[in-house]
Amino acid sequence: MSSEKRRCPECKYDFIPHNLPLRLMRGEWKHIIRLFLMELNSNSIFQRTQFERRHVFRVLTKTRIHRLVNHGEDIIMATSLIGLR
Repeated sequence: MSSEKRRCPECKYDFIPHNLPLRLMRGEWKHIIRLFLMELNSNSIFQRTQFERRHVFRVLTKTRIHRLVNHGEDIIMATSLIGLR
């Protein structure tokens, strides 16, 4: 096993820290993303959903990255038009 991988002592699952899959149901993803689109901050989303804080942060990070990758030019153009960039 490489030095960057870890093994769970209970189930013996090999994993790379901080690179685990998010195992949320579709409705849970939708709920978090809906609150994100309502422009709530991450702490407010965490308090409203009662999911683990790290799961909320990871969903929001993945959502933001996806938006930048797929709509980056639109976001950059919009921020420059309104004077944020």
